[in-house]
Amino acid sequence: IYEILSVLHDVSDEVECFRFRRKNHMWEKWIRYGGIYPDYENRLFRAKKGRWFDRKVHSNIRVDGVYNILESHIIHYGMPSISKQVKNLDRYTNYEAQQYFEEGQKPSWIKEFIYPIGFFFYRYFYLKGFLDGWHGIFLALYASFYYHLSRAKLRELYHLKNSCE
Repeated sequence: IYEILSVLHDVSDEVECFRFRRKNHMWEKWIRYGGIYPDYENRLFRAKKGRWFDRKVHSNIRVDGVYNILESHIIHYGMPSISKQVKNLDRYTNYEAQQYFEEGQKPSWIKEFIYPIGFFFYRYFYLKGFLDGWHGIFLALYASFYYHLSRAKLRELYHLKNSCE
């Protein structure tokens, strides 16, 4: 709180937003690798400069101008159990597929099958998810399957649309 008060007291007119780094925890372990940290969140912004990027999943605040990153962190305990993640998986991938569909994206075998494999290797090896141990492999597999399932559900939406016409 002290950091927020001090930066707001002396903020330049050109700064339109302050970002926090979010520390995501899985079963109370801080996940540092695999693209999970730093997970920047725009939280303090000038009212006329920020706009809500509204999505059913992972909505966020967008600011096009200058921003500062605060030293303080947001602590996020969004992954308390595998069961919660699996419950979220079905709902969130439904939302993602619907979003792709509404944007006019088409089903693609490459995006449905090849990208998830590449995504796993990218997160687990290139972004060093392996340094988070078991948590890192779980999250890399989860993210890969999440992407695959979203794209498979997009294919399903097109199939249902075409079978109803």
